[in-house]
Order: sequence, then structure tokens, then C-alpha cells
Amino acid sequence: MWEFLRPGISQDIAAEVLGGILLGLGNVGEPHDGSTSMGSSPEMWMLLGDPAEIATSYMMWVEEAEAALLRLYKNRALAGGLHTDRYWRIRDIGLDNTERPTEMVVAERDYQSDRLNNLLAQLEEFRLALAHQEDESFILLDTNVLLHGLLFTEVDWSKFVDARNASIILPLAVIDELDKIKDSGRTAAKNARATLREIHTLLGSSDERMGPFRVRDRVTLRLVPEPDNHIRLPRMDDEIVRQVGYFNAVTDGRVKIVTRDRGMSVRASFAFLPCEMLPSHLERSPSADISL
Repeated sequence: MWEFLRPGISQDIAAEVLGGILLGLGNVGEPHDGSTSMGSSPEMWMLLGDPAEIATSYMMWVEEAEAALLRLYKNRALAGGLHTDRYWRIRDIGLDNTERPTEMVVAERDYQSDRLNNLLAQLEEFRLALAHQEDESFILLDTNVLLHGLLFTEVDWSKFVDARNASIILPLAVIDELDKIKDSGRTAAKNARATLREIHTLLGSSDERMGPFRVRDRVTLRLVPEPDNHIRLPRMDDEIVRQVGYFNAVTDGRVKIVTRDRGMSVRASFAFLPCEMLPSHLERSPSADISL
């Protein structure tokens, strides 16, 4: 599932905070006075320490982790995931005769560690997918640009964004829209097929799975996947704006949307995302036909 960061939270900040949460989780069970007479490792304290103190240590960590996750992520269920059935049983350690209390804390700690490491892995996956040079800018071409603008391989996008290097981002959502249109019988179907054919050709020109693929001098293409089980928003423009917000968190705001749709432009503006209307000289002539 794709976990989206809150506005203003960069990938670097999120990774640093998550790393701190995980470090704190690893220290659950350490004595507050810093004593080491029973061994210096948290694991030793987890085995030999007082269960009630260990439970209190874990509860304190949950409070800190919950506040941090609420600051970082839009999905409040991530913080809610700290309150498992086992969590409530840990809260009662010392108040009842819970069997194997320390083992229960260890199991819950390991479960939460897996959850947080998965969040870190997702951040790292997109950081690698959108790794860039200092002089590189990203553009996301809206579906209508790919359908009604010049074929994307014919445009010097580095000149368009006034950057030494430009990288076109194509999310899976845009690919799916093209795929849907190509067999629709609409007049844009030929252009959708031609665009997909060019993408397929670029994929075959490299051993890279997602890119970057060379389009022309100083212009590359990257395909951006979606995490497993990702649920898109019902309106595709809203989904693309949401994804671009995430991409900008990973790239320090380097992604600009290029569109022919004023509605998309307004949505991007509301989300404080860079967006530019496709200029008329990059429009495909209505009488022109992209050959198949």
C-alpha cells in the first residue's frame, strides 16, 4: 500500500524520523538509569528485567511513535496500527497474571519493527527510482498531453523546462489511461497506441526495468510503479496530483506537471504543485495523424 507523506514532509525528514523511531524501539527494555550490571544489551534486559518496567518502556515508545507517525503520514491508520490487541494486553502487565509477559513485548516489538522497516523500504524504493543529478528536472506529462501534443519523443523537454537535463515521469496510472484509450474507438486511440509503442521501444533499448531510458539528448524517461495493493482515488486527476506530491517529497520539489487541462492546472495549484499548460507550438495539429 502506498503511504503518502503530509505536505511539507520530505523523504529525507521522513527517513530520519523513522530511523529514530526504530532506534528507540530497539532500546525498549533498557533501564532508565543507564546501569549495565545485567548486561549492556536491550535483549539482555528484555530477558532479565522486570516485566512491568519493560511494559512501561514499550508504552512510552508507543506514545512517541504515534506522535511521529501522525506528523509524517496522511494515513492515521499507520499510527492506529500501534494499538494492536497485544498492545492492550501489554498495558495490563503488572495488573494481572499475564503469562509470558516479556515474550509478548518482544513479539509486539518485532511486529512493529517490520511495519516501520516496510515504510523505510518504500521511501528508499522511490528515492532510487527518482535518483537525479543536480542539473536534472522532472516533468510528468498528463495523459492529454501524450494524446494531443506532439509525440513525446519529438520534443526537447530540457529546453521546455530550461534545464540541462530533463526526465519524463510516467506513472502507472497514466500508462493505464493510455491502455484504456488505445482500443476505445475514439479519435485519440491512434495517438495512444503510438505513444505506447514508443514507450515499448524505449523499454527494449535498455536492461533497466523502469529507466531512465534515453529519449534524446538530455532527455530521459522513467516509469514509476505503484506499491502492491495501492488503491487509487476515483478521479484520476486527483490521483496524479497526489502521486506528484509524493514524488516532490522525494526529489525536493523537482517535478512539474505538464497538462492541456485547466482543471488539472487548478487542482495542482490547490496542492501547491508546479504545473504548466502545454504551449500551442507543442500541440499536435488536428489534421495531423500519428502514423501506426
